[in-house]
Amino acid sequence: MVADAPRAVAYVTLRSALLAGVAIGAAAAVALPALLRPVAAALVHHLRGAAAEKGTGAADKGENGTHAVRAGASVRIPREELTEVVAACLQAAGATAAHARASAEVLVFADCRGIPSHGVNRADFYAAELEEKLVDGAAEPVVAVDSGCCALVDGRNALGAVVSRCAMELAISKARAHGVGWVVCKGSNHFGAAGYWAEQAARQHLLAFSFTNTAPFMVPTGGRTRAVSRPAA
Repeated sequence: MVADAPRAVAYVTLRSALLAGVAIGAAAAVALPALLRPVAAALVHHLRGAAAEKGTGAADKGENGTHAVRAGASVRIPREELTEVVAACLQAAGATAAHARASAEVLVFADCRGIPSHGVNRADFYAAELEEKLVDGAAEPVVAVDSGCCALVDGRNALGAVVSRCAMELAISKARAHGVGWVVCKGSNHFGAAGYWAEQAARQHLLAFSFTNTAPFMVPTGGRTRAVSRPAA
C-alpha cells in the first residue's frame, strides 16, 4: 500500500492538471469569441473602407472597376441596360440573340424582385454551360405530346427560359380553350425564378402554378431521408 502511494499521488496530480486544462480550455472557448468579435468587426470595417476608397477612385477616374460591388455598395443600373448587357454576354457565350434576350429578362426580373439568388449572378453559370456545350444555345423546343388540355414539351437541351416560355405560352393557350392547361417539360435547364413564369399568366388574368425539380433536399411528411424538392411559384 505504501509503495503504491506515490503512484496514487501522481495519478491524482495528473488528473487534477487535466481537469484544470479542460476548465481553462472551456473558459477560453467561451471568452475568446467575445473578445475577438470586436477585433474581427474592426478588421472587416477597415477592409471594406479600403475597398470603397478604391472603388471611389476608380469611378472618379472613369475606370471600369468592380470595387464598389466588392465593397457592398449599392449599384443601380437601368433595367433595360442591364438586360442588354447580360443578353450580350450570353450571346457571346454561344446563345442566339433571341434566346440570350429571353434568359437575360428572367435573370434581371429576379434582381428587380429582390431575389438575387436567381438574378444576374447566374449569368456566369449560364455562360459557362453554353461555352462548354452543356446547354444548346440555339436549340428550339418542340411539342412532343399534345392531348386536349395537356402537353409535353421536349426542350432539346435548350436554355431553360426558352423552354419555359414555350411551355407557358402553350399552357395559357390551353387554359383559354379548355379552362385549364397542364404542360410538362423534359430536356430543359435552369429556368430562373419560378415566379417569372407564373406572372406571365397573371398578366393575362389567369391563375398559374410554376414548378421545377432540383436535387432532393426536403424530407417528405412521414419520411426519414431527403426525397423531394420545393421550387414552385
